[in-house]
Amino acid sequence: MRPRTAQTLITVVGLPFEARLAGNTYGRVICSSKGQNLEASLAHTITSECRGLISLGVAGGLLPNLAAGACVVGSEVLWGSARLPTDAEWSQGLLQAIPNSIYGTIVGVPVPITYAEAKHTLHTITGALAVD
Repeated sequence: MRPRTAQTLITVVGLPFEARLAGNTYGRVICSSKGQNLEASLAHTITSECRGLISLGVAGGLLPNLAAGACVVGSEVLWGSARLPTDAEWSQGLLQAIPNSIYGTIVGVPVPITYAEAKHTLHTITGALAVD
C-alpha cells in the first residue's frame, strides 16, 4: 500500500479493470461504477489531499485509423449540447508525459456505440476522437 500524502494525484475510473490499469500511478484511485459514492469520495479527497484530478478510462475510438490502445488527452468533453473544456496547462503536461498521445474532443454518450457506421457518423458530427 502506498503511503498517503498531501498533494497527491487522484485518478477517477468507472470500472474495476480500469482501476487495475490506474493502480500503477502514484496517487489515489477512485473507482465509481455508475457514479456510486463518487461525489462523497471526491469531496473528501479533493479537500484533504488533491494536487490534480484525472479521469482515466477505456473509450471507443472515433477517429479513422486510430490504433487500439492509443491515448487521447481530452481538450474538452462534449455531453449533449454542453462543452466542458479541460485545463490547457494540465493537458499539455499530459501530452508531454505520454508518448504518442493525441489531443482532442471526447464525447460522452448514455449507451455504447457499437457499430462502425454509427461511430463514423458521431465523429463526423462532433469531430470527437473518442467516445465514452
